[in-house]
Amino acid sequence: VLDSPACAAHPQLAEARDAFRRYAEQPLVLAVATAASVRRTLIERHEPGTPLVVDLAGTYTEDFDLAEVLADLPTALQADAGAHGVRVVCRVAVVAGRRASFRATMGPASWTFDFERTIFTVSELSFDGSHSVSPRVQGRRSSSITFRDAAFADSVGSIGFVGSDLGGFDLSFEDATIARAHMSFDGAAFADCGLFLYQLAAAPASTISFVGTRMEGVQLDLSDAVVGSLLFYDVGPLPAADFSFRRCEVLALENCSLTGSMKISSVQRLSLAGSHLNGLVLYVVERAGARGAASKAWLLDALERHGRRRGSIADELAALKEVFHGMGEYDLEDDAFVRYMRHIPRRGIMRLLLPLLDVVGRFGTDPRRILGVLAVVLLVFWAVNTA
Repeated sequence: VLDSPACAAHPQLAEARDAFRRYAEQPLVLAVATAASVRRTLIERHEPGTPLVVDLAGTYTEDFDLAEVLADLPTALQADAGAHGVRVVCRVAVVAGRRASFRATMGPASWTFDFERTIFTVSELSFDGSHSVSPRVQGRRSSSITFRDAAFADSVGSIGFVGSDLGGFDLSFEDATIARAHMSFDGAAFADCGLFLYQLAAAPASTISFVGTRMEGVQLDLSDAVVGSLLFYDVGPLPAADFSFRRCEVLALENCSLTGSMKISSVQRLSLAGSHLNGLVLYVVERAGARGAASKAWLLDALERHGRRRGSIADELAALKEVFHGMGEYDLEDDAFVRYMRHIPRRGIMRLLLPLLDVVGRFGTDPRRILGVLAVVLLVFWAVNTA
């Protein structure tokens, strides 16, 4: 998986390759499992008054469907599932085939899905349409889905949570590796959830999308992650988020309501098209520039690098200028204003006047340049008059 062309060409995945090779050095013996065999084991080993355990640990499965395992269980087991929840244990396993579905309708009891150190070669991994009503227990979320240290091969085309309602869940992809898959949370609802994608290592060909997703009260963490393309579209309000990536090729926050706090770093191309930034608190991590000095101006470079129409970029720069003004980031405010003036449409005499104002004093933001130009003009007048 990690030596595939998509991963091997990406220097940021070197640490993930080295870490996973340590697992690969250990012998891995897997038992072939089917939905029927897992269901049979579940019924035989279940102890009354305990959660149901769907045991896939150390197995190899193809085209697995959780619904087949849980369909028409004996009444006693259904009662225990409702009262005590379900545990899906799929650690150190291989999930293969064309489609693996873990869609479930979950009651208020705790549900956990554990895919730690599992290798996915399945073309489509789906939680689409799952539904949960999972309350907090003593202030903590009681249900979770974890893909810690999991690896998704080149053959994985999609990882789907489309249309799911996973209220009260913790969802973690900590230290997971993705070769090229598209991960979709489109149309999902994640009220009071924790989405932890920190230290995720995803190759540049991979994409993650949140289109029309409800994220009230969500804790969103992508710190130290390597991400290809990350899209949030028509999400509002977007919760407080940690976008302090190790590297992100494209971050698009479009048609969103950005009203919380946001920490951001190491984004190569950025889009804020159509988003409302009223109330946004934006913490920009400094980064060494071309001359070696630490600067926050890389954020504005990333915005301009995205390559949209001139008018659209001007609107985004104007909105960021107000954000920086409210935070007291006056150097960034001035820089955003200068770039805004450079991108506004130019007609008639403005085509000549605006470049002149830029040269004379960066549109009034550089007093030293203005004084220098004024001194030169006075010197020229003095020289003419004395001549």
